[in-house]
Amino acid sequence: MLKRAAVATFAFAAGLTAGWFAIQPTPSAPPLPPAGPAAATAAPEDLPAIQSEIASLEAVRAPKAAAPPDLKAKAAELCAKIPALRDAGDKEALYKLLQELAALGEPGFPGALEIALLLGNDEGSPLRLVDDDPRFPEVFTPGLLAFADWALRKRDGVPPWLARLSMRGLSRAYDRDPAPPFFAYLAHCGDSANAETAVNFLRGLEVPSLAPAIADAVRGQAKNARLAWELLEGLGRIKSPVALQHFEALAASSDPAVAALGARGLATVRPPPERAALTFNGDTTSFTQPYGLDWGDVVVSLDATTLTSVDHLKDLYAKAPDGTPQILTIERDGKLMRIRVTHYKGGGSIEPLLPSGKTAMEEWNEKQESER
Repeated sequence: MLKRAAVATFAFAAGLTAGWFAIQPTPSAPPLPPAGPAAATAAPEDLPAIQSEIASLEAVRAPKAAAPPDLKAKAAELCAKIPALRDAGDKEALYKLLQELAALGEPGFPGALEIALLLGNDEGSPLRLVDDDPRFPEVFTPGLLAFADWALRKRDGVPPWLARLSMRGLSRAYDRDPAPPFFAYLAHCGDSANAETAVNFLRGLEVPSLAPAIADAVRGQAKNARLAWELLEGLGRIKSPVALQHFEALAASSDPAVAALGARGLATVRPPPERAALTFNGDTTSFTQPYGLDWGDVVVSLDATTLTSVDHLKDLYAKAPDGTPQILTIERDGKLMRIRVTHYKGGGSIEPLLPSGKTAMEEWNEKQESER
């Protein structure tokens, strides 16, 4: 009986306990962060302070940028060594100092020029280089190539040997465009041999952006009519409105030699209608140049045939038997000229004729014969 009462009492107490837990309120969970765009824009209130702290940490970790060196002071320091090395006759030390100064760029170039003039180009000089010298890459470091560019542009000039060496160095550099300094040099070059070297190198390198430099080179070489005309031909090959404007400016020059060249060039690139087809300016149906013609020539006749165009001349050449001499008459620089032209398969020969109808060599040979 007692056992049954105890069991009943336990069951009653357990029921009361379960009921009490059942009626207690469930504690609310913390709110979830907003989803979608709202979540992306939500930021803690102390975000500016956090960003400031991050920035200060990054500034501490970033490497300190080195202050730019004072190149002028460095160049002056190096130049101060020149007198002692000059007096000691230490060419190798001077050469190394030249390279150091050239590596500084423009602040070091005047000092490098002073050393180059001391070293010269005589036997035993580190700057004496023969053609195809294997030392070219070693001597013409990037710094010395920049110095060579500067030297060619120098308006008051450098000695011809140094200009020649600079051109040789720049012409062998595969990572630099030598055309701008070469044209700049021609604008003030007074050495005919160096000017010839520069013009020969520049053939075929004409591009529209260089038209102003070519026009300046024409002005600089106006006294050497042959070289100036070759430069004008390069300007004419550009065939752009800008190039035409430079022809007009040259023709309007106050320098008579420049004006004459400009007018002749303008008549070549913009000939009058009645002479357009007869003027050789590169505008032919073929890119090959007829034998005996120079840029600007006006064709007149071939043997007894009056020519109607430059292309007409080319057609007659194509039909001429190999080895048969023909007399080509042209107008060059306002004067009639006769040229003996012999066409061969894949080639030909040209021999300008004197008023006598003979070549200069033929007349010389006849004179030698008559004096025997």
